[in-house]
Amino acid sequence: MEKSLSLIGKEMKIVIGHHLPILTSMGYGILANHLMMIWEWMVWDLMMRVTTVLMKVREMVGYLPENVGFYSDMNAVQSLEYIADLNGIPGDVASDKIWEVLKEVGLTDSAEKKVGAYSRGMRQRLGIAEVLIKDPKVLFLDEPTLGLDPDGALRLIDLVQSLNRDRKITVLLSSHNLHQVQKISHRVGIMIRAKMVAIGSIEDLAEEKFGVGEEEYTLEEIYMKYFQEV
Repeated sequence: MEKSLSLIGKEMKIVIGHHLPILTSMGYGILANHLMMIWEWMVWDLMMRVTTVLMKVREMVGYLPENVGFYSDMNAVQSLEYIADLNGIPGDVASDKIWEVLKEVGLTDSAEKKVGAYSRGMRQRLGIAEVLIKDPKVLFLDEPTLGLDPDGALRLIDLVQSLNRDRKITVLLSSHNLHQVQKISHRVGIMIRAKMVAIGSIEDLAEEKFGVGEEEYTLEEIYMKYFQEV
């Protein structure tokens, strides 16, 4: 990264990551002041660039944590109105989008119900509705089916698959439920001891470790093979 600035009437280029000795006859105090001004300007400029990038990423990415937090005294509509306002979505636009996403996650019949009375599965679906408000391109889900009964887990899996199929959203899912992962994923990343040891389709990973495709081995068996070799 190269920066250009003026110092005592001279243009000077600074390349980030390079050493830049400055030879001068001016007093050290004056030089220090000028260098501090340069540093402050560079930090401010970098912060502005980073902030701009982060805002663009924030617009594109949605995140559903393992434990979704809501105000229990709000209903679903009020919760989504609050999230829409935080994301700068105008009220008239938000109103239509709120009912659109509530229908998509299957919560229209419970829209006026206080969130504090929701089951965990309903709260997970409301959490997905919250991230869908801003039409994300990428969605991160952290253990989305944890603690759900079999019916709730299946409904959530179907919802996640529909987001990818119908909305073309890229879904990155972290889970310890390897059976569910195998059912819904196009590609899988295997992380062991904080290190990504493999990434690819389940068929490719099975072939790499066992010489055969996914029909012969489950994802759990594939994972254990990598685990044993680390």
